Amino acid sequence: MRSIRVHNASAHGFTDLSVANVAFGSLTSGETSEYRRVSMTFRYAVVKLTADGRSITGQTLNLGAQRFTYRIDIVDLDAGQLAIEVVREE
Repeated sequence: MRSIRVHNASAHGFTDLSVANVAFGSLTSGETSEYRRVSMTFRYAVVKLTADGRSITGQTLNLGAQRFTYRIDIVDLDAGQLAIEVVREE
């Protein structure tokens, strides 16, 4: 099990946010979630969210840390393109 949190680095609010099938709920622009325990058996995690009524799905790598933050930005809302930075924490 890993502890992860999500930071919304975009100008859009997120709803229905989940990472690796763990619900994170809604995050306003600039907001960071609380840590959640997530079981990640693969080297990647699926990120799902809704922004401005558009459903977006992306993937991110699991870098092996036990605790980290995903900084998620929307690069192109119409194309559903995300930029996800993984910030490892000790």
